[in-house]
Amino acid sequence: FLNRIKRIPNKINSEIKSEKLIPLSPLRSDTKSKSQEFQKFLESAFSSEELRRIFRYVGDLGNTVNWTGTHRNTVFNLTEALEKSGYINSKDIYEILISERPRKSSEIISIARMYGVIL
Repeated sequence: FLNRIKRIPNKINSEIKSEKLIPLSPLRSDTKSKSQEFQKFLESAFSSEELRRIFRYVGDLGNTVNWTGTHRNTVFNLTEALEKSGYINSKDIYEILISERPRKSSEIISIARMYGVIL
């Protein structure tokens, strides 16, 4: 039984090579599009100063994120730090965003769902 399991990846790889297919990584594209949606939302809904005020005391984000520079770079750095730290998957982050922008709650809930967070 174990020998058959060990041969499965080799068989799949040989089939892929024989068909000249390139394996795709759907997680990368999903993650990228989620990140882009999150960044687009933050960029349009908050100023850099507001984001710094909201997130500087969340874990070590105050020290991790480069808060200087363009607004787009700040949003990119913040999103990257949230993803690396795992805070992006925290219900609390989205609840904070909703408390700051209640009129945008449906958009925030939609973004949270993309990350698997149910509010």
